[in-house]
Amino acid sequence: MSLKESILKVLEENRDQFVSGQELAERLNVSRAAVWKAVKKLRQEGHEIIASPNNGYRLEYLSDILSEPGIRLYLSPENKDLPIFIFDEVESTNSLAKKLAAEGAQNGSIIVAEGQSKGRGRMGRSCYSPSGTGLYMSMILSVHEDMNSALFTTIYAGVAVCRVINRFVDKEAKIKWVNDILIDGKKVCGILTESISDFESGMVETVILGIGLNIKTENFPDEIREIADSISVYHIPRNRFVAEIANEVLCLKHQSRKTVIEEYKRRSIMLGKEIEYSDKGRRRSGKVLDINDNGHLIVKEESGRVTALMYGEVVVKKAGLYKS
Repeated sequence: MSLKESILKVLEENRDQFVSGQELAERLNVSRAAVWKAVKKLRQEGHEIIASPNNGYRLEYLSDILSEPGIRLYLSPENKDLPIFIFDEVESTNSLAKKLAAEGAQNGSIIVAEGQSKGRGRMGRSCYSPSGTGLYMSMILSVHEDMNSALFTTIYAGVAVCRVINRFVDKEAKIKWVNDILIDGKKVCGILTESISDFESGMVETVILGIGLNIKTENFPDEIREIADSISVYHIPRNRFVAEIANEVLCLKHQSRKTVIEEYKRRSIMLGKEIEYSDKGRRRSGKVLDINDNGHLIVKEESGRVTALMYGEVVVKKAGLYKS
């Protein structure tokens, strides 16, 4: 760990108080001049550090630059040593995670960026990812599962994100099957899972889990302004969101599917709703009866035909347009 990273770690651990330059110098076995130079570099990188001649240095509580020390501070003990990759701007954290996975990055690796120039959502859509206001993260998860089991990662992730949001927001986070997180009917988070398969075994070896969460984004493009929103949390650093989501995802992977599905269903907006969806290129309508233990959406059409949707695009219809 470099000197500036070591200083940042100490300041992150003491956000509510000043740490004297002398204490930093003694703790890190360097001169006070070296401390001052490192603090200057941190400020140039965007960290808001208050300096007081009589008190020392303190990280402003609204300072919100992604950092490895800041993320590790909130990782649970069993996750403290996970590899963390941080970038200023990338095309897509998922694309980068695929590359790192191919190069041998270990299970649980966390990839985050301040912004994305070509963020990706499901169905080839772009993901609005302005710098410094949202959370754009991916995780590399070694699974060695069949495709159906690997797809369940999206279910785990949806529950994980909702749990973390509700620690800091006094509104219930809801899930629109399969991968959108809503508050007051507006999308605040999208989840994109992609698989890396072994063609010989037919098994999914690695899942790339991508999460885009609007934390304090305020200005949305016209085309999504009516349907997108932010959780509007300014006092909690994004580093903490990264760590707590990673903790929850890895924790939930060890829980039973039944337990996870029960919570997923409690948070779902889909049950009992009339929807439109695509089946083999044909648009169909139906009513959502249930979400089964595999995370599939159980839909009954007007004809009485019952379908289990594994994935796809669904649109919740306005009330009164479909009769059960």
